[in-house]
Amino acid sequence: MAENQHINETASLDVELVFNGTPPTALLMSTIQVCEDEINQIQRAEMDAALDALDLPGYVKSVCRRRFADAQGVSLRFVDSKQGSIILIAALTALGYWIIQNTVGETIKDAYKETGMHERLKQLFLTRLGRQTEDIESALTGRLVRLTQDAPTHVSVRVEHRGLRSVVSVSVTISSEREQTLPPTIETWLRSES
Repeated sequence: MAENQHINETASLDVELVFNGTPPTALLMSTIQVCEDEINQIQRAEMDAALDALDLPGYVKSVCRRRFADAQGVSLRFVDSKQGSIILIAALTALGYWIIQNTVGETIKDAYKETGMHERLKQLFLTRLGRQTEDIESALTGRLVRLTQDAPTHVSVRVEHRGLRSVVSVSVTISSEREQTLPPTIETWLRSES
């Protein structure tokens, strides 16, 4: 059991967004929004699967689904950035699982602890983490390629495993031709006028 507790504390799924070149704000923001939207949908499906697997009463499922719908824009939390191109590291939240834990804990406190439901929920999360990683890679590849297919931008999505961490790496490269059609920064413009 100590090994499972160790895994529970260190397993994670991150999204690494790498923007090469100098992307306009709209591209940066729309890429982040697409990631949030797709991950939110996948987390909703994960929560629904967990609710079914735990065989909870219908009213508890309804409360969990309502709380999930009310929690918008929290599927990713930016936890780090790196030097170089714009590199943002976002950790996936355990939104659906957290909602279930809090809702069930509030509703049927004693049964939640006594039946081992908390441990079952953690194990369910861990067994589905690999599938969730694949779903995110597939969803982001589909949406981001469609988002940028008419733009002079290249997008690649791949999964990397770094120990117990799974990282969905999204690389967005803006072409030099596209960069030339964008307005310069104030500093660049002032230097060019000298």
